[in-house]
Amino acid sequence: MKARFFYGAETHNTWPKLFVLTENNKFYCEYLDYMQPTTINETFDFKSFKAEDYTWGGYQSIVEIDESTAKKKVLTRQPNWISGYLDSL
Repeated sequence: MKARFFYGAETHNTWPKLFVLTENNKFYCEYLDYMQPTTINETFDFKSFKAEDYTWGGYQSIVEIDESTAKKKVLTRQPNWISGYLDSL
């Protein structure tokens, strides 16, 4: 399954996040909210989605990155979940 990858850098005391948009239009993220595992499950068009049009919480912007970079990103107090998520698809 084809996928696009996005990264939201730490900002305003909000930890960095990774996002995956798959060709079935599923936009997904795993992150900690007050140390509790939380997910984002939204729907966006795989082909036309633009990182600059999305912000998490209205303030954490994202940029598109490649798969290799996404798998190497270090997150705060949580493991990088990208490989496990891709394997589950």
